[in-house]
Amino acid sequence: MRRLAAVLSALTLLAVACSDDSTSTTQASVTTGASATTRTATTQTATAQADTTTTPVTTTTPATTTAPTTTVPQPDLLPDARSRQEVPWGDVDQSWALALYSTVAGYSDLVQVDEEMVIAYLVAPDGSPYEITSWPQSEAPFGIYDVRPDGQAALLAAGSDPVLLDLTTGATSQPPIPDDTMLFGFTRPTGRDYLALTFDSVIEMFSGGGNHMATLGEFIEEEDFHFGPQRPWVFAPTGLSLVVNGLGGPAHVSNQGNHLRDLETPGELCHVLAWWNDIDVLMRCLTPYEGRNVFTLWLVDSEGMYGPMQVTTAADAGSDPIMEGFINAVQGGNRLFIQGFVAAGSGWYPIYRMEQGVGPVALGNEVAGQLIAAGPSTVTAHRLGCCGEIYGALITYDHDGNEIARLDAPEGYFGVVAAHGVGAPAVP
Repeated sequence: MRRLAAVLSALTLLAVACSDDSTSTTQASVTTGASATTRTATTQTATAQADTTTTPVTTTTPATTTAPTTTVPQPDLLPDARSRQEVPWGDVDQSWALALYSTVAGYSDLVQVDEEMVIAYLVAPDGSPYEITSWPQSEAPFGIYDVRPDGQAALLAAGSDPVLLDLTTGATSQPPIPDDTMLFGFTRPTGRDYLALTFDSVIEMFSGGGNHMATLGEFIEEEDFHFGPQRPWVFAPTGLSLVVNGLGGPAHVSNQGNHLRDLETPGELCHVLAWWNDIDVLMRCLTPYEGRNVFTLWLVDSEGMYGPMQVTTAADAGSDPIMEGFINAVQGGNRLFIQGFVAAGSGWYPIYRMEQGVGPVALGNEVAGQLIAAGPSTVTAHRLGCCGEIYGALITYDHDGNEIARLDAPEGYFGVVAAHGVGAPAVP
């Protein structure tokens, strides 16, 4: 029988991206202070090649681009950030994050700035931000659909159409995706092609040139759930297959849309969140506990050879009457971090660390936020205001829950409106 101890002990260390000491001209408002299991199994071969290629990825740089704006708001509203030219691109991995930072005043304060802006920052695992580009508020994106695994491009939400941001230059363009779509992502592992969710909830794949390549399935969204990531698709690390959270439950399909198998679901309303390794996927399900349902996390074999393995039990969360359960997890070095969910509507997401023989252990009363990224020594969370507070912050913690960096705005201003991990699965 597979055990969670094997998951924890077999996690591999990621490389830590180190920053140099150079800084940009903006003033300071930032404080700084793998594989889970191994099995021998035969993977069913997908019917098409993955998006791997021996030639450079060029499809995310269309001919028509828009240069970034050079207008900036009042300096005291901006974090102390390094320039885009200083990003160590070779070190950017899944321990990094992209954030959209707004200088718009929060609802609790009527103070306005002369030039309200949104700035895109690439944030290192130690919390150091690098300024990529900025937009006037009226022209700015408001969300992040996906960040390419190499960290050099992102799909942003701006109006009804996505915006493709080249993080290496700050230039933006329109990706070749049809108009009747509402969610967008890069294929894996390189991000050479695109996926899109249509308004009819059909998942389609397009080439970098905009040609239709495959229909991958239909996505069912539980509109009443506002507790964490609801990803329509999650690519396997090889790019040859993916899981679609479809009408009949999670299904494993090839990257040509061929159905491989339905995944075993150990609860109700199960939803795949991520691939945990080459075989297992991380799944969230509702599980009964003493007259109510709570969210639990499982590792499920995509090949159907082994039964689901529980990561968190119903009792882990159900014993606390205000806990709705555990809704997401990330691997950081040899540690496993879990995101809880407190009382629907509160917007409070406590963070836990899984301890062998104990279970989830809260990192602290104030350690909270939606998990964005994790590395060998840090974990990054996006915390939004709770209970009437209007603000957003990207907070970096060490593995013991000590805050070591925070990207946020002065009191009365919003701060981080959106954040997304590099290479993490696409979310609405």
